Amino acid sequence: MSKIYITGHRNPDLDTLCSACAYAKLKNQIDPDNEYIPVHCTPVSDTVKKQLQNFDLEIPMYKADVHPRVKDVMLNSATFAQADSPIYGLIQSYKEHSPSVLPLHYGKSFITLVSMDDISAFFMRDNMGEEPRYRFPVYNVAKTIPGKLVSEGKKQVIEGTLLAGAASKEAFAEFLDRNSKCIVFMGERSGNIDYAIKKQVPGIILTTINDDDELDIDFSEYEGMVYTTPLGTSEAIRRMRMVEPVIGIVRYKAETIQANDLFFDAKDIFGKSKSRGMAVMNDDEYAGFVTRRCFLNAPKTNIIMVDHNEAKQSIPGIEEANIVEIIDHHRLDALSTQLPIFIAAEPLGSTCTIVFQLYKKHGIKPDPVAAKYMLTGLLADTLILRSPTTTETDRKLALEMAELAGVKDITEFGTEMFSVVEGLAKQDPITKAQSDFKKYENGGTTMGVGQCEVVTLNDIDEYADNYLAALETIREVEELDWVTLMVTDVLTENSILLVTSSKHNRDLPYKQIRKNIYDMPGVMSRKKQLLPTLLSVTSS
Repeated sequence: MSKIYITGHRNPDLDTLCSACAYAKLKNQIDPDNEYIPVHCTPVSDTVKKQLQNFDLEIPMYKADVHPRVKDVMLNSATFAQADSPIYGLIQSYKEHSPSVLPLHYGKSFITLVSMDDISAFFMRDNMGEEPRYRFPVYNVAKTIPGKLVSEGKKQVIEGTLLAGAASKEAFAEFLDRNSKCIVFMGERSGNIDYAIKKQVPGIILTTINDDDELDIDFSEYEGMVYTTPLGTSEAIRRMRMVEPVIGIVRYKAETIQANDLFFDAKDIFGKSKSRGMAVMNDDEYAGFVTRRCFLNAPKTNIIMVDHNEAKQSIPGIEEANIVEIIDHHRLDALSTQLPIFIAAEPLGSTCTIVFQLYKKHGIKPDPVAAKYMLTGLLADTLILRSPTTTETDRKLALEMAELAGVKDITEFGTEMFSVVEGLAKQDPITKAQSDFKKYENGGTTMGVGQCEVVTLNDIDEYADNYLAALETIREVEELDWVTLMVTDVLTENSILLVTSSKHNRDLPYKQIRKNIYDMPGVMSRKKQLLPTLLSVTSS
């Protein structure tokens, strides 16, 4: 099952949020093989939160971006090695699973990653230079060599070189006289065994002896380890070399990256490393690992864009995502896609209207919650069906939505929705001005266009100067040429336009109330009425 995120534009308004939620409900019904998740990509304003909460509608989850990250390609091994387990077990894991790397733990704590390079280096060291000396935990012997532990001895770890006791008794004794720190491997050669006991060698492994064979040997005075195995001497010695704990082959501390690191940043880091794998961490906690194969292809998040189609208005990282659908009622300036996609774009008053039409197309009756989402988004975007963007289709389907949602009076429902909006004088000017804010470029002019809905314009003088200062701050921070804010009274169907200083102000076709403030009677729609005007004056 794949996850497909449904996102609206930045600075989400009600139509964006409600269309995402309602469409997710529809898609999860018609495509149960995938999971559709509505999200918003920038913080939701307090006003919009109150409006949704007032109708008991949930706010979709927040997703900051869709940039591919390390966690999207991270691997989790089905097996791992314990630091004190024998090397033999590690090699068996490689034989069965052929991993690029294996995580090494001590108990539940992650230590590092081990690879075939570490194993190869161990055997290279073992066969180069002087005769190697080993340290073997007694508890690892039975994990590596089949047989029976006759006596643990007095030490938990035995240390020494490896010796096949196949020589004559005299030659064997002469050798041990020179070097008694030998772990001895031999069949049941009583004379050699007795001398090994006398010299208190660290350990004696008796070969070609079955578990049920009785030993006629007195080990009562012997302090070392005694072990019997049905294996031959040569094979027992070969395996004994792999009794050493895995921690002994570790050469380097694992290189680490964070699970939340960006994919391409991590790829560059890995490209400079000589390691086969890198450990992935969640802060200080081990999460998994990555290998070079993980970075062959960047993962793409599946995205459905609703209430917008332009990359600059969308969730950060959209250029690196896989766009699978677009549902919108704005002008088209969409990203190109590698494959054909489904696009539902109509000049209607709300994206929620399009979503409702898709319910009807699929023959699915929206549940009351989905219907309330769509009615809320529609009435918000059309200013209770009073905006010039409102179509007959919007009015007709609003009645159907209302019936399904259990709403008796659409106007009363819409008025209640806007009544929870606090006056602009009580809100932070910068936050409010950017709560429904879109950027455009035309004729060499970059501009930001915001809109706020209120239920009266009588208090405009209380906050106009503060908002004009806020617009100038936004212009500087966002590096724009011109910033405007349309304050719309949804009850009287009039607006006031606040603007930053610009050469384009003189071309605005509205009556100037005072510097940078204009009266716009009958203007309610940013998209259909204000934006064409702004595009016209910036083109001249």
